[in-house]
Amino acid sequence: MGFFAALFRRSTDPSRRPLPRRLSARLAVYDSPGVAPRLVEVEGRRVQDFMEELAATTYSLAQEKGGSIPFTALKEVVENLIHAAFHEVTITISPDGNTIRIADGGGGIPDKEKALIPGYSSAQGSIKKYIKGVGSGLPVAQEALQAMGGLLDIDDNLSGGAVVTLCMDPSEKSSPRAKDPAGDGTDQEEYSTRILDDDADAPCLHPAAAAAGLSRRQEAVFILLAEHDEIGPSSVARQAGISLSTAYRDLVFLEELGLLESKPNGKRVLTPAGGALLAALQGTDR
Repeated sequence: MGFFAALFRRSTDPSRRPLPRRLSARLAVYDSPGVAPRLVEVEGRRVQDFMEELAATTYSLAQEKGGSIPFTALKEVVENLIHAAFHEVTITISPDGNTIRIADGGGGIPDKEKALIPGYSSAQGSIKKYIKGVGSGLPVAQEALQAMGGLLDIDDNLSGGAVVTLCMDPSEKSSPRAKDPAGDGTDQEEYSTRILDDDADAPCLHPAAAAAGLSRRQEAVFILLAEHDEIGPSSVARQAGISLSTAYRDLVFLEELGLLESKPNGKRVLTPAGGALLAALQGTDR
């Protein structure tokens, strides 16, 4: 009986079903609190086209309400629905467009912490034709939201499956800034503007950084990294006042130089070579 019970559970688990020939999702758009939402249906037959249309439609409806949830985050979460075979997809959009809940009736996300760590993935077989399948979807969505002061939350759906909530605080600026990132009393806004105004060809402040092949901005990112035991791309973007994509590029470049390395949680730490460069920077007059 145990074998047949397990076989039955496997056959009825939505996350193990083949993708349906006709894909559909229902969007519940709340125009004001306490009023029933208007419903929008998105349908399609080709998986890639359906995911793109669903993400674009949701983004457009949220933007019309003044929402500021980044499209990158939304698209990654929508693509993650393929793990649930797009079963019972419902998306709700708050009246201000700054909260989007994406629910499904799939197999759920048992380990919610690992789901937000790059590298963990349940993608198998045919679905890898449509998504990267390397465990980067939800982590990238979370990083994109955090860089703009937002949050991503994963919960269980009442009838099985998962609910992923993307939330932005409309009172937050697009690039939240902290005070004194350099530890020298410099205001973060002034410091960030200086980094943003320096292009990739601007000269470094330290000869050691120039000798290592860094640009002015990469030098600033490295110094920011050196002030933390570990730091993630979203924190770099926020504290340096640069975009998340720029932060990623600079971190990858510094990794390629062997100055830092990635931890399983996606954060970066200095390598011995990075420590040596830091020592050189600290021993050089500006």
